[in-house]
Amino acid sequence: MAVLWNKYVWKRQIISDLANEYNKSDKWIRDKLDKAKIQKNKIVPQKIILIADATFFSRSNGVLVYRAVNLKQNLWWKEVNSEKIDHYQEGKLALEEVGFTI
Repeated sequence: MAVLWNKYVWKRQIISDLANEYNKSDKWIRDKLDKAKIQKNKIVPQKIILIADATFFSRSNGVLVYRAVNLKQNLWWKEVNSEKIDHYQEGKLALEEVGFTI
């Protein structure tokens, strides 16, 4: 299901579009994405320049991404249904807890 994951993440296809393409339900697509084996690069915690932004695919379906500009890497992300300060604080704390300095 790496192809499905790549379409979802890199080609920014939404769940409903993937469900239509594969002739499956939204739930089936979500289950496959949740179970996808994703190879993660181990990034050593360090001082970072951080950009945080939310992108929405529909009115209540989006993703909040924290990207280290100096590393050119996404370090943290979360699916969100609205843009709230609590989501941003959660990401900041998650990165600080593993040792990143913002």
